Order: sequence, then structure tokens, then C-alpha cells
Amino acid sequence: MKGLCRIADIIVPNLTEACCLTDTDYASVTETSYGEIMEKLKALCPCPSVTGCDETKGGQTESAVYYTDANGAVKRYATEKIEGAFHGAGDVYVSALVGALARGIAPDTAVAIAADFTKDSIKQTALDKTEARYGLNSESRMFAYLTALERAAKKS
Repeated sequence: MKGLCRIADIIVPNLTEACCLTDTDYASVTETSYGEIMEKLKALCPCPSVTGCDETKGGQTESAVYYTDANGAVKRYATEKIEGAFHGAGDVYVSALVGALARGIAPDTAVAIAADFTKDSIKQTALDKTEARYGLNSESRMFAYLTALERAAKKS
């Protein structure tokens, strides 16, 4: 897997996968470890993005994405954390991210659009009480995602 990462333009592991790729002990990871993990991933691929980085801010739990911006700097984007296990969230995120990047949208905006789309899909899935193994109910959030892409593409 590390060999594939070395020839990739972008990689988007979740936190567990990022720990495996960087030989980091998952049990020892804290919120302060995320930047270190990103720096280790940058040795494998110039543009890593890590999902599933839970953080506590002001007593609230957020779900953060750490990513590399257009200048190579490590940044984070956080959304509301929806409690529960939601299969396919990473797949929805990376699909939305690649869709935005392929439209020429800057990484900062692409990450925000993809993370918000994923969070909204998770929220909808929780509201619908859909069986978790069926994945996210992202279809009902697709129009909002496409609208966000269109707005961002016009600004680029």
C-alpha cells in the first residue's frame, strides 16, 4: 500500500488507515498527534488528507479532516460530529472531494464542500434510521452538493 501511495497524487485514509501507513500506534493517538501523522503521510504522498479525526472544542465533539492545501501546508476542517457508526462515510467523502478537485475547485473549498456533504448525508441517515450496513443516504443531499460545486466553480 505504501508503494501505491508514493505514486498517488492524493491519498485519503481514515485515521486508522493513516496510523497503519505511518507505523503509528493507534492506541497512543491524541488530538495533538494529527499533525505529526500528516507530516509522516506527506513523505508518502504530497497531498494527504485524513478523515475521522475527532476533537473536542468547547465541550463539543467535532469530526475533523486534516488535509494539505495548494501550498503544501497542513490544515483542518471540522464539522459537527454525529454519533453512531455510518458505513461508507469515507467513500462518500473521498468521492465528493475528488469530484470537487476535478472541477478545478481549490483544496480548501473542496474539503469544506465534501466534509459538509458527508456530514449532511450522515445526519440524514441518522434521521431516517436506515440500516447502517446499507451506507449513507447521500442521494437526498446530492442537489445541495451539486449546487455548492457550481457556486465554487464559478468563483474559481
